Amino acid sequence: MNRPVSLGSILLLVALLALPAPVVARQESSTPVLNRLLPAESSSAPILGFQLVSPRDGWLLAGSALYWTSDAGSTWKEITPAVRGVIQAAFFTTPQSGWVILTAPSEEVYILAQTMDAGQTWRSQVLNLFEPGDPAAIASHVYLQFRDEQNGWLVVKQATGSTFSRGTLFLTSDGGSTWEPRSLPAGDPVVFSSPMTGFLAGGAAGDEFYRTMDTGVTWERVTVGSLAEGERRFYHSPRFINPLIGYLPTVVAGAGDSSRLEVFQTRDSGWTWRLESAARLDASLVPNHPLPFAVTGADRWRIALPGTSQLVDRAALTNRASLPGSDSSAGKNAPVLTTLDMIDSTSGWALEQTGWCTDETCTQQSRLLATSDGGQTWSPLTLPQNGALNPTAILTQAATGQAFDVCALLNANQMATWYTSSPYRTRNLYMGGSAMADCGTLTAAYVAQMAAQGWKFIPTWVGPQASCGYYKSKMSSDPATAYNQGKAEADLATEAAYNLGLTLPNKGGTIIYYDLEAYPNSDTACREAAKAFINGWTYQLHARGNSAGVYGATCASKLTDFSTITHVPDAIWPAVWLSPNQYRPDASTTDLLCLSNALWSNHQRIRQYAGGHSENWGGVSITIDSNVVDGVIARQNGFIATNWHYLPAILRFR
Repeated sequence: MNRPVSLGSILLLVALLALPAPVVARQESSTPVLNRLLPAESSSAPILGFQLVSPRDGWLLAGSALYWTSDAGSTWKEITPAVRGVIQAAFFTTPQSGWVILTAPSEEVYILAQTMDAGQTWRSQVLNLFEPGDPAAIASHVYLQFRDEQNGWLVVKQATGSTFSRGTLFLTSDGGSTWEPRSLPAGDPVVFSSPMTGFLAGGAAGDEFYRTMDTGVTWERVTVGSLAEGERRFYHSPRFINPLIGYLPTVVAGAGDSSRLEVFQTRDSGWTWRLESAARLDASLVPNHPLPFAVTGADRWRIALPGTSQLVDRAALTNRASLPGSDSSAGKNAPVLTTLDMIDSTSGWALEQTGWCTDETCTQQSRLLATSDGGQTWSPLTLPQNGALNPTAILTQAATGQAFDVCALLNANQMATWYTSSPYRTRNLYMGGSAMADCGTLTAAYVAQMAAQGWKFIPTWVGPQASCGYYKSKMSSDPATAYNQGKAEADLATEAAYNLGLTLPNKGGTIIYYDLEAYPNSDTACREAAKAFINGWTYQLHARGNSAGVYGATCASKLTDFSTITHVPDAIWPAVWLSPNQYRPDASTTDLLCLSNALWSNHQRIRQYAGGHSENWGGVSITIDSNVVDGVIARQNGFIATNWHYLPAILRFR
């Protein structure tokens, strides 16, 4: 039997529903179009990676297969190594010499395959990169690059929630036979301009830039350019044409919807950077929006206008005071370039993505484009067709339980576009915590605006991590102390949820998920402390009239440990990723590794099935983690508990 809802709660809900949805206006631009795409039908299947090795030679990773072309994409030959595993990354230094990194089904075993004859034959070996049970071995992304046939580097980005960015760097000087580990300040691609000097751009929020001068032994954070009060700079990977000269693309986000592109140049190996080109954007950008950028020679580069499928060069950017941002009203007709690879000043490939929804289905499409005139015109390549490459249209019923999580604080227009043009209807909210990255400051007004659009939420708290983990903010290793810390974090999270309007007036009636990242579960004392912490977390949330959830990797975070504690969490958010990272309408919350279907089986699960990847819906590209929901989520001034047992002081919506 349901409890009566208070008049105050009803008034709050009515006020929320009465908020007007934002008006999304079409952006008209006076920027001259440097290049227009030739019209063509959408091409084939999930494109996961590509590289143009020469004007006529290149590889394509699509589905589970690797393909090679020697005629600029007119024909393709499959060159997938005969190794049992999933291809995570590939790189070729010449049309003959290349390497592929694969992971075995256990996800902790890495295999390197090498070819010296353009993929006709492969030699493979198992790499001993991590100790058994090390959570750092479970990757969300793998980045591979070689300078020549002997010297290369590999970055394994650990699978974490989007408020974290962790990774490990490995170096080889013998063609990949042996690898030496290095630390990384964040789990993002590394660019080396010389054997000793390297750079990393990104971090959890995208606003970090680091430099190493000793081959990754040490790293220092670098600040480039000047900012006005209230502005924030987001960095993208630099590009070098030689050990001395390179370019660094950045986006500066200001207050409100203002933003601008700024490109910096170095002529001393990245020791100093000077602003070379800048242009204001008509609309704000998602901070982690893809920013395709390619250097094509001395003082020559190309960059894709954010949120469009247009390229400009250095002169066009410098001579324009304003450039168009994302046109979120164009729907299906708003393709966006998300990746760019130029081998020289004339020849290049680019990945274009778009997505849209009708009343019954949602479709995400991508196509590989080629240019031979420096980006003046682009033509879609005909991709190989076989069992591994079915058409890319992915269909699903609208609003069938898809959710996404992201660190970035997306604006109202971006969220409105995704609500009407994507399959997602739920997103997480990073509310705070001592271990949370700088994901922006949530406000009740912002959450109300999202709720008025129709969004539901996964309230997330990122407090102290396991005592044996890798994070600066840690819980105690003493179970009694950890239990009290869990209670204290529950109080902090409850107050944060209340301030965001996610609870009833009595500060109850919602659910909050605790983000507990992976840790070495072979440490028994550490596991006991984590169990005590979640025991305290759950107890205190229940005492405040709320439900308790826990996010974590099923194996590395030992979610099963929390099924035997005194105060068992009401719901779980397991991270069990499917490779490759992409939108999947058929992802399931059952049959998960290291987690029995008998646990949390009554609609108590949200599964994070894909790590950070870019999706374009309605002309807006965002890098997200994807989830499928069969559990408990929240809304402002109320609670969603679809097919869920009764909880005290909860408003139920169906």
